[in-house]
Amino acid sequence: MKLLSFILTLSLLITVQAEQIVKLTGQDKLLKVQKLNAKTDGSISYIYNGKLWIAPEFSYDYARIPKPREIITADRFLSRKIYPLAEQFYVKAYNRYKNLGWGVYCITGRAKALDGAGKAKRALVALERLKDVVAVDPQVKQELVTARMLHTDLLIKDRKYKEALALTEKLLFSEDDPVVFFAYERNGDIAQLQKDKKEAVRNYLQAYYLISSHPRKAEVLYKAAVLLKELKDPRWKKFADILKKQYSNSIYAGKL
Repeated sequence: MKLLSFILTLSLLITVQAEQIVKLTGQDKLLKVQKLNAKTDGSISYIYNGKLWIAPEFSYDYARIPKPREIITADRFLSRKIYPLAEQFYVKAYNRYKNLGWGVYCITGRAKALDGAGKAKRALVALERLKDVVAVDPQVKQELVTARMLHTDLLIKDRKYKEALALTEKLLFSEDDPVVFFAYERNGDIAQLQKDKKEAVRNYLQAYYLISSHPRKAEVLYKAAVLLKELKDPRWKKFADILKKQYSNSIYAGKL
């Protein structure tokens, strides 16, 4: 029964992913369409109820097709660390599918490829294009969060702490616990890099206490305890004990 349930769930997932969707401005209903294409003028064309429709650029909120083969290929190159080809495919795919739900994804993928190739500054330039983007498509909203998390890390790497903090401030408003955890942890990392140990501790402990479950909870607790010890704050012993008791299997449990 479990296998049958898994197969049915997988079949449903494939069916959903295969859908071509259009959300027209002012309408709540999503249209499930066929032969969805984007035009160079920003308009889209599609078949709905057997009829061809044209939607001008500002008459639809978003349109989305399943992940195109070019992007699947780009993802494979990226996973295999063939960065020049990955970047090339993301750029071509962006130009073709930016109005069909894959613009943010392609820019983020290109930035990952550039960073992987040791071109972090070019990756930052690519991600700057997304700084003021507002998404309506729920899938693209999630992809924007991924892009901003990557952008944050690259800004920190480039020592642009003020710009990174501006991004984490936005991420703190996320409804997803892992994103909020990321934002607090990065705020702590930035504070530590700026030699503000007390501020770093505050952010690490915010990440630890506010988020109920995360694979890096032991790590942020360890970071906070180390800094408290350096500050000669006796509370470090309390957190060291928590590490040993609650995270006995963690690599951090025996480090203090």
